[in-house]
Amino acid sequence: MIHYFIFILAGQKSFGNSHAYSVYESLLARPSLATQAEPLRFYIYRRWADSIPIDVDLSQLPAVVVLGIGQTARADAQDLVNQASQAVARNENDEAQVLMAQARPSVDRATRSLRSLLGRGDLPGNLQAAVLYNLGLAVYLEDSSNVDNTIEAARLWIDLAESMPDQADAENAIGLAVAQLKRCYQDPRTRHVVAVDYQRAVQVLFAEFGTSTTADQERYEYAIDVLLPQGQQEEAIRMLSVSYTHLTLP
Repeated sequence: MIHYFIFILAGQKSFGNSHAYSVYESLLARPSLATQAEPLRFYIYRRWADSIPIDVDLSQLPAVVVLGIGQTARADAQDLVNQASQAVARNENDEAQVLMAQARPSVDRATRSLRSLLGRGDLPGNLQAAVLYNLGLAVYLEDSSNVDNTIEAARLWIDLAESMPDQADAENAIGLAVAQLKRCYQDPRTRHVVAVDYQRAVQVLFAEFGTSTTADQERYEYAIDVLLPQGQQEEAIRMLSVSYTHLTLP
């Protein structure tokens, strides 16, 4: 019966019917679905993305539908960008350019859809987190070589981890933020541009996910790459000792 209702909701044409979509959310939240919930969610998101016109007025759609469109477009773009990276690794640069061009419409749809949800109050916490996480990925995919894109994406991920640390995407989000900002910090050309955001990302990582493997690894690298070159030996030793303690505890 549950699967029947989900099928009906996925195929419905009354896109402005908020009540119908709230029913769908309550169905997917049922414990009885267990591990089937996420695959079903992605299936329904795909149905929405494929059936709703690209030029639709997003403000007239329920927020969860806009999220579904944006998340699906982001996933499509990421798949094409990954294929382009593989083509570059094979020295097939022409193929890589074709794939990147194919990814652009999906990137644009993802960012437009997800940006429209910022500030909307009709999303529960888990879906708010999904908006920030996916928008960060979409912004990064727009131009991963542009430091401005990296900073904007990282700030979205940091906001997610700081404001909603209990959400499923939070730890992965702060890990992405730290990794991408550190990459830019290690480049002398962009170090000064990202220094403040990198420090904020590291602080959130340590404060909210202090016992994670990511935090322990970052303590070591932050102490070596940032604190010691700045002459902060005592803070570096303290940070390394915390990391060592976590790594040696049973």
